[in-house]
Amino acid sequence: MRYVLMLVLMLFQAGQVFALSCAEPDIADSFLRSGYPEREVRFVRGRAEFPAQIWQRAPADPETGQIPYQYVIGTVEGFSGDRRGFREPVSVSVTRSIACADFLGAFGELCKQNEPYSGYMDQEDQIYFLYPDPDGQTYHLSSNPCSQDVFPATRRNERRLRRCMRGGAV
Repeated sequence: MRYVLMLVLMLFQAGQVFALSCAEPDIADSFLRSGYPEREVRFVRGRAEFPAQIWQRAPADPETGQIPYQYVIGTVEGFSGDRRGFREPVSVSVTRSIACADFLGAFGELCKQNEPYSGYMDQEDQIYFLYPDPDGQTYHLSSNPCSQDVFPATRRNERRLRRCMRGGAV
């Protein structure tokens, strides 16, 4: 009986973990969530580069329970996109926000305290959804695992994004 109870408990916990997972990111869904055209969004096909960082994990805010974000400033270089495609060369400063936390106490730390997080440059072109910062000169990406801002620059993703911008069916 004890083993059956343990098995049921393990299956229940596995179901909870599965429920926390997100649907596979889709460029059309992210476009719809972006708020475009009412909200300003810049679509860029290219590569991003971010410098190396040392993570300083901060505790959650005691009042809100929110994990503070850390901000990494980098650059996205490539081509700005519109309804007709990605044609205008662009180089923009981008801030990436990353939550550095022990995710629900269940999956281990997303960032290790005081350990270097290597900078990177994308090896392949990506499509970035860039949102303007209040200064109007810089942009930001979020790191919400269920709301993508970065997609592989495949022909399919480009076509779907252009179709979305034209108001076509997703």
